[in-house]
Amino acid sequence: MLNLQTGISKGKSSNSVLRALGFSVSLVCCLYVFRELIYDDSKLTHGLPSQFLWPLVGATGCWVLVNTALGVGWALMVRALGSDVGFLASITLSFRTQFAKYLPGNVFHHVGRVVLAKQLGIKAAIAGTSTVMESLALVLVAGLIGLSFLFTQGYGFPAVTVMATGVIVLVIVLINPQLRRRLGITESLNVEHLHWGLLGALAYVFVFFLQAAMFILFAGLLAEPLQLRFVRILEMVSVTWAAGFLVIGAPGGVGVREAAYSLFSISPEMNVNLLFIASWMRISSVLGDLFCFGLSVIFLKRPKKTN
Repeated sequence: MLNLQTGISKGKSSNSVLRALGFSVSLVCCLYVFRELIYDDSKLTHGLPSQFLWPLVGATGCWVLVNTALGVGWALMVRALGSDVGFLASITLSFRTQFAKYLPGNVFHHVGRVVLAKQLGIKAAIAGTSTVMESLALVLVAGLIGLSFLFTQGYGFPAVTVMATGVIVLVIVLINPQLRRRLGITESLNVEHLHWGLLGALAYVFVFFLQAAMFILFAGLLAEPLQLRFVRILEMVSVTWAAGFLVIGAPGGVGVREAAYSLFSISPEMNVNLLFIASWMRISSVLGDLFCFGLSVIFLKRPKKTN
């Protein structure tokens, strides 16, 4: 009993250290982005401040669609485990919980989804496992999209190794009856169920295409346009998203995701331009999360199961 209590205490202590470290990294990255933008003397944008309105509205709308894609993807992951949840109910959960990621720890949007999923009659083990599947699928998709950049930077083989390991572990868990029982997943997994998971991963691809659209909207405000191909922009948003997601404890990846854009700059001017775009993308994503939360509370009231 004493050893068990000691192990639990150490686990809590390790989690606290990771959260504190992630929060510190987030803060340092925010200070870096702020310093780079505030001390730059060049004219970043053209036109009047009023010209920011439509790009901001468009980018906020894109982020609402990002949260919608996350809701659709999660519903498909639940179906891959043999359970069921309606798309409207899943999207409602996504809308209601996404803003919680800005709380210290960067886990409460996942916890909130598991808690609210009980209202839909979904077991906590199913909700938790499907959420883990969502996280792995998002990292896998982001890694695949950004793979060419990772290889040019010398991180290609480690990235492939990590992604392959995650997929192998996930497959072992899902096809092993004993492991599924320990997780509380009693439904059998077959090919019919598995194809829902593949469709869910496809839904997550749209998450990064929509972020690329947000990038393009704000890039149009620059005084000197960036000469970037769409594929390169897609790589940028995927790699930077993964950076913010993988820093444990960074609230919503704030600062980390923005600072990661510096990896793609080839000059001080381009670096400032990328940080400028990334900062406006963050503002629009926060507005989008607020809008989604308000929409779920005001109009949808509470998640309802739909067949």
